[in-house]
Amino acid sequence: MMPPLCDDCLAEPLDGLDAVHAALSYQWPWQGCIDAFKFGRQPGWAPALAERMAAQPGIAAAIRQCDVLVPLPLHRERLAERGFSQTLLLARALRRQIARRYGLAPELARLRHDWLVRTRHTVAQSTLPLEERLRNLEGAFAAKALHAPRLYGARAVLIDDVMTSGSTLQEAALALQRAGCATVVGVVLARTEKPGFERPPPQPGASPAVVPLP
Repeated sequence: MMPPLCDDCLAEPLDGLDAVHAALSYQWPWQGCIDAFKFGRQPGWAPALAERMAAQPGIAAAIRQCDVLVPLPLHRERLAERGFSQTLLLARALRRQIARRYGLAPELARLRHDWLVRTRHTVAQSTLPLEERLRNLEGAFAAKALHAPRLYGARAVLIDDVMTSGSTLQEAALALQRAGCATVVGVVLARTEKPGFERPPPQPGASPAVVPLP
């Protein structure tokens, strides 16, 4: 049974992505934890948040079946401002969690944090209306030339923290696709919920796209 999709996802699937899996809803109680991790200079949250990601069956399957894990890169100016890459910390912790739970061959889910780069500094997506977010990121990602040939034919998983419109994941996925990746799957810690978003009742045995909050 496929997880339910909202009307926007059905009408306009994200280019470059074969699937997207999210572990949490970006709302109470997890929003405060995620904000503390991302904006509050509290990198120690990474293992606990990655544990929630590893518990989502779709995420676990995606990691176990991929060749490369690619954290969404920060521009060097944003990295200097924040002091660490939250997506890199999540990717490292998530890989450890999956390896511990299921076992993971060394050649699978190899962490490649420098194979995708931000080519320019952009305005924070959270400050922009939805219709401007895609324009803000056009051409903002590229596969590093040195490593691009090694992406050809690879099954890649993109790791991000919070997904709202999906424009960031889409632009990064298109860059990996242009480098020749066979598949690109997005894995995010949390996604924002649209007001009034209604899901059909869960079916027995179905795996939800977003794990229900406790």
